[in-house]
Amino acid sequence: MVGRINRAGSRRKLWMVAAGVALLALVGAGMAWELGGTDEVGAHWIVKLNDVSVETAEFQLFVNDQRAVVFDYFQKTYKADVGEGFWTTRYGTETPMDKIKALAMKQLVPQKLEQMWAKQFKLIDDLSYSSFLSSLSKENKRRKDAIASHQVVYGPAQYDAFGYYSYLGSNRVSALKEKLAASDLKPSEDELKAAYSANLAQFKNPDTITVDKIVIPSEQGKGKTAAAEAKAKLDQGVTFEEVARIYGKAPDAKNGIASQTFSVSTARSDSELSPLVLESANALKAGQISSVIEEGGSFTIVRVVSKQEMGLASFEQMKEQLKAKVVADKYAVELQRRVDAAKIEWNASELEQLIVN
Repeated sequence: MVGRINRAGSRRKLWMVAAGVALLALVGAGMAWELGGTDEVGAHWIVKLNDVSVETAEFQLFVNDQRAVVFDYFQKTYKADVGEGFWTTRYGTETPMDKIKALAMKQLVPQKLEQMWAKQFKLIDDLSYSSFLSSLSKENKRRKDAIASHQVVYGPAQYDAFGYYSYLGSNRVSALKEKLAASDLKPSEDELKAAYSANLAQFKNPDTITVDKIVIPSEQGKGKTAAAEAKAKLDQGVTFEEVARIYGKAPDAKNGIASQTFSVSTARSDSELSPLVLESANALKAGQISSVIEEGGSFTIVRVVSKQEMGLASFEQMKEQLKAKVVADKYAVELQRRVDAAKIEWNASELEQLIVN
């Protein structure tokens, strides 16, 4: 509990507030936990963010997530011995404790501000960590009961605290962006057109590419040797057709040559079923032959027969994608503004007792 403090303690508290502001400067360089609660927390708060208390246990959650990062940093940078006294030992101008607190705040501050932002749209009612833990307990019970009843459960059988915190945060941000897209961050037509013009390369339709393929099955390691022989013959000037007749084994091949066309209509399945062959075809010009491509249990050599550019997707075709991008960009700017402007006040006595277990 933060009680009455003497004058020296007052100076110390002011110092901790200043330290918090400095720390935020470094930082700046699901939906509801449980509807119907309050923002009241117990005595063990460690920091206030815009006058909203953050419980020590919540802060510790982020500290624990950064433990391995801090261990690794000090071992590699200073060859530090991770033993007794590690967290308070000064290495150069920094201590592991200060480092881990800064990294924890870098994660915590934006997420806590997002919670406050979401509360304005009634997407979350209770910002306290104790309410979050209650929600976590109920969710894990629901999952346990569902599994016992042989129901389908997506995700882990049981969430740990950090995983569930992240899960709720991701869902909350998606819901918040939807709300903002129709209100505060709603993009104008001019903003959408400007985004389209600035990102034209991203809206290029896939080329229509027709290729001939020599496909050689793996055959318990023999295919790799055969593929290398086939490629060597091609490099020596033997025609693609002649090499295909000797080595091509695709079920749909004619005289050893299998044909395939990549296009806008097949783009999704192409990227899933034969991404390496597609990548190679995109990199070649008409008439060029690829190196040996190992993919899907076989070895393939590709010759590009033809390649036709299909232009750009229209502004109207990309409008929904552009809306999502503009809203995401505006969201990031506004969130950073809130991070930079946030007021941080540390509870000095609680901070001193923080133990990195």
